[in-house]
Amino acid sequence: MSILSFPLDRGAWVVRWEPLGEAAPHVVKVPGGETVEGGLAELGAGGFVAFDGCLFDRAELGASAAGADASLVAAAYQRWGSGFLEKLRGAFTLAIWDQERRRLTLGRDAMGLHPCFYWWDGQVFLASPVLDALLGQP
Repeated sequence: MSILSFPLDRGAWVVRWEPLGEAAPHVVKVPGGETVEGGLAELGAGGFVAFDGCLFDRAELGASAAGADASLVAAAYQRWGSGFLEKLRGAFTLAIWDQERRRLTLGRDAMGLHPCFYWWDGQVFLASPVLDALLGQP
């Protein structure tokens, strides 16, 4: 089963990564919440974008009204690289795993409207826009 094959519940995702191991980060779906269409998008082979929130500048990003925000973020990342966050306007938290570069990027809106919580014990890294989602992890 692919990690990108399920709908994402608003505010209910956790990125789990064990950087000392060989496995890539993966998204853990936490039950409950309002379903958000397009909260996950593929980013190349094995990469992903997890997105919670909304974008205000869809037209400036060259998007139609039908496109999912996570897909727009993936396109922005591919277009502008590490400077993509400066181009986004909205209220959001996001996580991007770039498999090719083996880079995990976490971000949130410039005004801090959406939180981004994380936990790191030297072996396992967890991140989520919802604190309870982290606390519920084993």
